[in-house]
Amino acid sequence: REHFIWCENQSADYHQDPQTSRYAVRVPYDAPPAGTRFVTYLYSFKCLNSCVGGPNRREMSIVFTLER
Repeated sequence: REHFIWCENQSADYHQDPQTSRYAVRVPYDAPPAGTRFVTYLYSFKCLNSCVGGPNRREMSIVFTLER
């Protein structure tokens, strides 16, 4: 409910970091399909506070990190 970014990957893990209170979506890296050199991850952004003309419209930042 608190997450406004959704990943189409079935293995996506949604959580809130207890130290920073930031919400995160973790998606495992999948090897590219045979014959390709890249993997595509589809994300959708749900409207919670950023809709044009919405009552709670405010700036936000999105951070992407790669982790091992």
